[in-house]
Amino acid sequence: ELSEDERYILLNLSLIPPTGISTEIFYKWCELSAYDNINSLVASGWINHDEVYDIISLHPLIADIILEELEKDISLCETMLKHITELFIDGSFESYDSSLRSKLFDINSTICDRIYRFCNLSEICIDFINATVMNFYLYGYINEYIDYMIKAIEVSESFITFPKEKIAKYYN
Repeated sequence: ELSEDERYILLNLSLIPPTGISTEIFYKWCELSAYDNINSLVASGWINHDEVYDIISLHPLIADIILEELEKDISLCETMLKHITELFIDGSFESYDSSLRSKLFDINSTICDRIYRFCNLSEICIDFINATVMNFYLYGYINEYIDYMIKAIEVSESFITFPKEKIAKYYN
């Protein structure tokens, strides 16, 4: 039986691409209080850990099962999504080298795809997707920008409680 903290870690990590993420960055983005639960999930085989690069990941099949069975309420990932969104909004993203920026775009693409496939939408999802779309454009990822722009508009329009003024703000 998984603890609530372990479920929280698995759900957040299930949004990350199979290539993984730095354990330290994931720890900060999720605002975890200790590494104990990550270490426990590694020891029990839920999480893969590359000790050389200190990267954690989930097998793609496990990530899909977690998103399908564990929870569909993306609000449990709100803390991580807000941290990633803030990287783009506050400009700190620009200080990263090109390989790290590319990795972050890969993470954002995977998160957007997983949100579209598995999750109940919320305002934090829409904010995350819109920040990602705008940054694809700003950093020259034009093909990705077009693909995600179309998806973002469809999602925003289908999100009934989402204020139409907010949609206009992002796309005008």
